[in-house]
This record gives sequence, structure tokens and C-alpha cells, in this order.
Amino acid sequence: MSINEVRWLSECGSTNAYAKEHFEEFGPVGAVYTTNQTAGRGRLGRSWVNAEGRALYYTAVIREPLAQPATLPLLASLAVRDQLAQRYGVDCQIKWPNDLLLNGKKIVGILCESVSYGYQMQGRGIVCGIGINLAQPQSYFDAANLPNGTSLELQGAKVDLAADPQWLAEALTDFGFDRPLYTFAREGFAPFRDEYKAACVNLGRHVTFDLPGGGTGSGTAIDVDADGRLIVRTDSGEEKIFTGEVSVHGIYGAVEISHHSRVSAGRPAPGALFFSPCEVCGKPGFSHGFPHMVFAGQRLWKTPAPKIPEGRGAFAPSAKRRRK
Repeated sequence: MSINEVRWLSECGSTNAYAKEHFEEFGPVGAVYTTNQTAGRGRLGRSWVNAEGRALYYTAVIREPLAQPATLPLLASLAVRDQLAQRYGVDCQIKWPNDLLLNGKKIVGILCESVSYGYQMQGRGIVCGIGINLAQPQSYFDAANLPNGTSLELQGAKVDLAADPQWLAEALTDFGFDRPLYTFAREGFAPFRDEYKAACVNLGRHVTFDLPGGGTGSGTAIDVDADGRLIVRTDSGEEKIFTGEVSVHGIYGAVEISHHSRVSAGRPAPGALFFSPCEVCGKPGFSHGFPHMVFAGQRLWKTPAPKIPEGRGAFAPSAKRRRK
């Protein structure tokens, strides 16, 4: 039984859209999940292919004030990695900043979006969408043109589709997000940095990345700093990467990463998330405010999310959240 409110929906257009629309109904930490997401958004303009009943579509709602919200996607990757290890005994690697790989193929994708709410939209929060490939067959990835995707079942894990989605949703909410947030909300990414680096597949590998003025650079990824930036050693010195296209060589050819707001020097702007350039105005996501921002190539629409009919979902067992 979850100590936080975890909503289950038998069908949902998008768990992120639902969470944004119902954001103020949740406490400091909450979640919504489904196994049937009908209107998700594919990466890099790809069409969405729903894996009905065979994947977990989950969104955490974070209303807790965060000292370093920019690094929440990195914390989320650790949260999912830990719960998959607990449930299935698998050892996933993290592809900076927040994709999870199992045996060199993508098993989890994460999309965080900022939310403005409350009086004059002055409240600030985050929804963190997580997709976990549970039991899709190889034909699903072939049809979706995802040659580097895989599912837990394809990698030999024993998946129980009747029980695992609820177990994962509640475990992620209570142990993946709620418990670490006591530390993360105050201190940010630094206390989790060593654990993250130990799982980061980029480190020690040759990478290529976008330069802020155009063109690309390359070098060896040597570190992830306390601000969550990937540190790359190049012929001309060290680059601190916070956004753009990054490819990691030596996993499955070149592993492409599409992310986020990039700062060549200095720290990310206060309150920034890992945002890529805005599709509306073209500015880097970290350089302007809510609500029209883009995360990982996805627009946070200024118009309200489509209404999901009430009564379609149910509530997982929950109790009132208590803090000491």
C-alpha cells in the first residue's frame, strides 16, 4: 500500500498531460499510471506506438520545493534503476542524463516537464513521466522503427503483467521519489552523484556533442559534476554539457542522446530543468520562464491538456502522507 496518492487509469491519453491537468489535487508527492497510453509523443518527431497492457506509463507529481530542480531527471533515472533491480534483479546502465539501458538497449525513457499552477500561475512544480518497457515483443520495436529498444521480457526477466505495474508505480512513488526527496529537496544532486556516476555508461567513452555556436565537438566523457553536467575532455580543454545532441560511441554503434539545456561554462540558471531550445521562440529553455518550455524536444503547451473523462480511472490504495 502506498503512503502517497497513486492513481491508476485503465486508459489515458498521456499520464504527463493528466498529471498537469490535475496537479493541484495531489500532495507534495503523488503519481498516476496506466498500461494503456493512447496519445503519447514519440521522440524526435516519431509517431507514438501504444503497447497496450505491455508497458508501464507512469508520471510522478512533484510539488515539493527543490533546491536544484534541473537535476531531477538524473534522480529519476536512479529511482527507476533501483526499483527495477529490486523487482527483477537486473543491472541497468544510465545513459546521461536519464535513459536506462539493459544489455546495451533502451529499456526506460524519462520526460520531465515544468508546471505553473495556483494564484496567477505563480506556483512551480514538476511532472516526471517515465515509460518502462515491460513485455513488448520484438515485433513492437520493429514496427516502431526502434532497433535499439527492448523490453524486460525480451532480456529474460520474468514479468507479471497483472501485478508488476502497480508494484512499480507504488515503489517508485514511495521509495524512488518520496524518500530521496527529503535529501534531494534540500541538497540537490550532490549526495547522489557517486551512485549516478557508477551507473553512467557515458563515462570513459568517446562522445560527440553539439557546440553552442553550431557544429560539433568530441572528446572523452570523464565526469558528471554536482550540477548534473557531463564533463567532456577535448583537445582544447574541458566542456561542460547541459544540452544538445550527444552521441556515445561503443555501445550500439553510436548511441544518440537528445537533451537539454547546454551551458559551456558556469552553472545552469536557477530553477532550470534540462530543456532543449523552445519550439515556440527558439530560445534555449533555460533562458526564459514558464510556461512555454520544451524538455527533451517536447513542447509544454500553453493551452490546457485535453480533458480525460472522469470515472475512467481508479485510485490505488493510499493513506495520508505524514512527515516527521
